[in-house]
Amino acid sequence: MFLLKSVINDYTMISKDKIKLFFLQLILILGIILINEEQSYLFLFFYVIASILCIINPKYILYIFYSSIWISLMLHFKIDNIVIRLSDIIFIFLFSSWLINSFYNKKFMLNTPKKNDYVIIGFVLLSCFSLITSLNRLNTMVEIIQIFQLIFLYYLLKSIISNERDMKYFMIATIIFGIIDSFYIFNTVIEKGVGGRYIGILEKTPDEIPYALLFLYLLFLSEKNIFIKALKLVFLLILTVALFLTMGRGLLIIAGAMFVISTILYYGARGKYINIITTFTAATIISIFLIFSSQNASKRYGSIVKGGENIDLRLYNYYSSIMILKKYPFTGVGLGNDYEHFKANLPDFSPELVRKWGGDTPHNELLHFGIQSGVLGMVFAMFFYFSLIRRAYKNLIEKRFQSQTLAIGLFSFSIGIFLWSLANDVILAGHGSLAILITAFTDKIYGSNKVKY
Repeated sequence: MFLLKSVINDYTMISKDKIKLFFLQLILILGIILINEEQSYLFLFFYVIASILCIINPKYILYIFYSSIWISLMLHFKIDNIVIRLSDIIFIFLFSSWLINSFYNKKFMLNTPKKNDYVIIGFVLLSCFSLITSLNRLNTMVEIIQIFQLIFLYYLLKSIISNERDMKYFMIATIIFGIIDSFYIFNTVIEKGVGGRYIGILEKTPDEIPYALLFLYLLFLSEKNIFIKALKLVFLLILTVALFLTMGRGLLIIAGAMFVISTILYYGARGKYINIITTFTAATIISIFLIFSSQNASKRYGSIVKGGENIDLRLYNYYSSIMILKKYPFTGVGLGNDYEHFKANLPDFSPELVRKWGGDTPHNELLHFGIQSGVLGMVFAMFFYFSLIRRAYKNLIEKRFQSQTLAIGLFSFSIGIFLWSLANDVILAGHGSLAILITAFTDKIYGSNKVKY
């Protein structure tokens, strides 16, 4: 109870419904640990049952949707060329719940498009362009359907999200998922040792941990109760150790960047510059200790500077992407057509490691859009992240949020997801719901005319 109150940091929010939701999230996530990989679809069944029970309340489905995002990359099935993820299924329930409430209130409560929805307009134009120039229109049509699902999700989320409390709960869901995933990571390391990459729940990369660290860190900074602050510090240390055990170089870089930004913004606004130096010093000492505490960890994280076979593998992927761009600079091969062309353009001198594990994705958002829709796609990808960061920044400096802690969190998150996109495919590769969710959060506040001072 203490933890729930402190995490939300708003005691007026606590109600029986919120407590029920907290334990619902906890049970759903713990269900993954209790069910092994072969039976993972039973966990999908748990999510479906929970959504059915909450079908009359779209807010509850929204909260379930939050945690589904972090497991959807590993919990999915395929029908022909269409990948159906857990978040897609929860989206259907979210839409159904919204529809039920719209009929009950005799009004379709959908946030209508605005003339400044430039990102959404860009999505539509890019889809139309790619359909005309595509080398395989069937695959492109499948991809466009999924893009239009993201567009509808954007307006649906903006319609259901009514205030900052809904955004705070995303922070809570991410923190809960990250902490439980951390204990799963510890168990995997005890059984198999340090050095594995896919050691999170359902043998996935624990992508949520940097963001869980960010949110819990900000809530730790703003906490006034000494006992609760100490408890949050313990969970911060658990998440930090788990982060280093993931062997995720990208995750470490993202976490470090968001930590620096959020610390400077939080303490800088209060003029506490000594606290910035002290915090950075403590974080540096802890990081060095954790990196050099294991030979595997020091080798893995040292490759950020020295290089290594995994970094070289990405370079071959970049090479393949550039070859495709040279052949189709203005049109690309069409949305949804990247995989077959990507494999075909790996260089003949590629080592066996690259031929086995490479050639599936460029591991870069700009290149991913570029090979599918040419220069226009790359411009759109740059504009998407520029617009997200710009609006999140304006929300922060213009104090559009009642909680500056939340504003700092969303701005830092927008920087983090942009950095993530530089080494991974996000929007068109399983994390589109996350990107759209953060965009809906920032645009919901940005679109408001009320500026709070």
